[in-house]
Amino acid sequence: MLVVGGTRRKAGKTSLAEAILHSFPEMRWTAVKISTHRHRKLVAGMKELASGPHTAAYRILEHTRRTLSTRSSAHPRDTGRFLAAGAVRSLLLEADETGIADGLAALFAAVQKGVKRQVTRPLAMRVSGTPRAIICETTRFAPLLNPDLFLIVIGKGKRAIKASSLEMLARADALVLRGARGATKSRGVRTAQDERLRRPKQKVFYFKAGERLPPALREFIRSRLFSRSA
Repeated sequence: MLVVGGTRRKAGKTSLAEAILHSFPEMRWTAVKISTHRHRKLVAGMKELASGPHTAAYRILEHTRRTLSTRSSAHPRDTGRFLAAGAVRSLLLEADETGIADGLAALFAAVQKGVKRQVTRPLAMRVSGTPRAIICETTRFAPLLNPDLFLIVIGKGKRAIKASSLEMLARADALVLRGARGATKSRGVRTAQDERLRRPKQKVFYFKAGERLPPALREFIRSRLFSRSA
């Protein structure tokens, strides 16, 4: 499992996840987004897989339409972007602190059920379709997932980074700064070497949204995660 987090809203988490999906299509990803925001109505192309005993607990949705709708709200559209980028499946878990534990249990049950369903297909389809890795977009609940690799995007903004985000930065395996090396200016981040954000020996990479994954970051992900699955 690879988790992508961010220091603030619109930091670039989904863009980084898309680039990773494009870079490693052989992993046949199951993509997951965890959100505390609840959607009252299902948008086109989404179906409900599971829910808690009451509406405030949790809800798991699956995005089944690969074409993107500009009318969709942000989170359902993000799951559609995952499919468009090459994910085999794309799921959304809506939960808060009261429902996250049960929600995660139901989420992984849904993921495993999908894998078992695909493995029962003929071998020719099994080779091309069975997911081998999970990519999850979340910051708040990253510690509960115990991922094999945790990347956090440091987004630009005028506001100071929150204390909760600083805690997540300390947990991350690598920091990803928006923009090209040498072009990232402050607004919350001074430089990649800023000791307020970077712990000793923590890797730092640069990434521009809409572009391919930089070779250094691609090789870091491959060596830390996928070399075991080759």
